[in-house]
Amino acid sequence: MIKRIILTESQFNYLLEAASLEDIHNKYYNNIDNDIFMQIISADPTYDVNKPQKMGKYGKWLLNIYKNGKLKLEDLYKATEYLKYFVKYINRIENKDINQYHSLGDLYNVVKVFMESNDEMATSNSDEIRRIKEGADKVYEDSEWMIIIPRTQEASCYYGKGTQWCTAAEKSYNYFDYYNDQGPLYINIDKRTNEKYQFHFESDSFMDENDVAIEEPIIENIDIPTKAYQWYVKNVEQYEKLSQVKEWVLQREGAELYLANMVGEIGDEGEQYWKLCDNETREVIADHLLFNNDYDAYQLYGSDLEDNGYCAIKNAYGAYTIISYDYNNGIVSKVGDSYTYVDLIDDVDYDENKSIVELVRKDGVYSVVFSPYFNEIYRNESSNVFNAEIIASDIIKINKRNGFFDLASTYSENVLYNLQEIDGEIEIDDYNEYLFVADKDGNTLKIRIEDLEIMDDEDFE
Repeated sequence: MIKRIILTESQFNYLLEAASLEDIHNKYYNNIDNDIFMQIISADPTYDVNKPQKMGKYGKWLLNIYKNGKLKLEDLYKATEYLKYFVKYINRIENKDINQYHSLGDLYNVVKVFMESNDEMATSNSDEIRRIKEGADKVYEDSEWMIIIPRTQEASCYYGKGTQWCTAAEKSYNYFDYYNDQGPLYINIDKRTNEKYQFHFESDSFMDENDVAIEEPIIENIDIPTKAYQWYVKNVEQYEKLSQVKEWVLQREGAELYLANMVGEIGDEGEQYWKLCDNETREVIADHLLFNNDYDAYQLYGSDLEDNGYCAIKNAYGAYTIISYDYNNGIVSKVGDSYTYVDLIDDVDYDENKSIVELVRKDGVYSVVFSPYFNEIYRNESSNVFNAEIIASDIIKINKRNGFFDLASTYSENVLYNLQEIDGEIEIDDYNEYLFVADKDGNTLKIRIEDLEIMDDEDFE
């Protein structure tokens, strides 16, 4: 017959304190490596080094929260510090049972008020504070958010005050130099709530003030303002670690396209911005493209390109970016090189396929006009040009600010420059359409619209 002895918590603790550490490890914690077991035991401030085989008062609690995944070995110095305050101020603490605290964070929330009141950094010496602040760079600030890069351990402690970061520790080992040698630390302060967050991109460390890892996507879970996030986009190479990047790799006829969500940049109506990249090199082909859902993203590289060779995608500037596809070489590219602003005109009732695209540089210079079904048909580097329209069949009229216009044919790619309408009417016979115009020298011309053929002068007499 097996006899079982049921022990109370206090009785069990007494046995632990009475037994040797070797017996305790072998009987109750043999799944923990002995070296780690001793590190944890030694972090208890009540552990007596003169009695190396006896467990301190809080050793069992430390071992249990370690087993439950609530204590990291790198945070043992915090456990020592917090337990010292717990012991010192236990008479002022409402819940004195250490086992009621299930994590290091729980204990910190109780003792932090005592830690702050004993903070030797709290001083009214303005010169000393000014000196410490000089050890940090305030790189961004608005009414909602502040970003600070500490350059010294003192500055890291000052701006990290009230947090559990090992880079802000003052009464135990401070890891500022360890992290700073790898890359800068970024202390973020939410001025709306006074909450603090610390980023370290090189070690993939993104922590809240309790030193708990922020869940991804980071920029959404800590409500970082768009402008503050944009500072990271412009100044930190690894900024994408702050976001959970959505992406597709799309294939068509041997060409691969990488489409990534530019998280953190949102259009006026909540559209997400995307960037288009070469899948192999990750070189950006076009950015700030707007899509509302996955179907639109597929359309970018789906039937539109397959049918036309071109597609126009609305961008963040309220215009369009033109993407072309080279079937022979399997290359996707942006039309117009550095030119990004375009307008898509599709106002022709009788044939909706006769839409044209006009591309304008950021400085307002007119660059190119083409139909999605044809090659490039017009280029003019003069800012005198302001828009284009289809006037008949496949003839495009490029209007100018000086009252003149150019005519271009999508078939022949011929262009007539600096013309002015005489009567504004198109003449139609059984076979052709004609337009009467005058050039800049006042010469009257009759244009057969279909192929922009100029009639001989005697035809006008």
